[in-house]
Amino acid sequence: GAPQLLGAIAADDVTPFLKFLTKKKRDRPKVKASVEDSVITSNGFLAFSTSESNLGGSSTVDGANSLAESETSADIEDQNSKRAVWFSWGIASIGTLLGNIDHITPILTMFYLMMYGGINLCCFLLAWVDSPGFRPQFRFFSKKTALLGFVWCLVLSFLISWLMALLALLLLYAIFKYINISSQQQGPW
Repeated sequence: GAPQLLGAIAADDVTPFLKFLTKKKRDRPKVKASVEDSVITSNGFLAFSTSESNLGGSSTVDGANSLAESETSADIEDQNSKRAVWFSWGIASIGTLLGNIDHITPILTMFYLMMYGGINLCCFLLAWVDSPGFRPQFRFFSKKTALLGFVWCLVLSFLISWLMALLALLLLYAIFKYINISSQQQGPW
């Protein structure tokens, strides 16, 4: 749900102001691997092992698999932060605490319409460039229906409330620019 999504966004370190939502990695030994300790596994991936795993008689691939398992469980632990759950609860309860849910309905409607419009736009663009990994299973899908869905969501949002639609678009653009600028500062990968 939302806490896992917030935890994943915070763990990616794209938005530093959400960093407080990840758990601190305590009691995890830091493993340093060198190039000499690496080996190519049977499936073609590069695996690392430490001298401790080789002393115990385990193979290099077993040591790499146990390292990968611990990293996977640490990633899951980061995504299930209690702080992210409480932060999501706080955001969700703001509308209820205001006393009138009608105050936040236009804002929520705009973000849902922007989300569905964005999904339709992505589907249209993937179909337009003939992406080999994009194989929609919906039998009524076409480029035209995806584009129509995008345009319909955009027009509908402006018909409901042009001011909220404009604010939602400005906020989406600001988030896009923030991520774009912060990813350029970090460099590629």
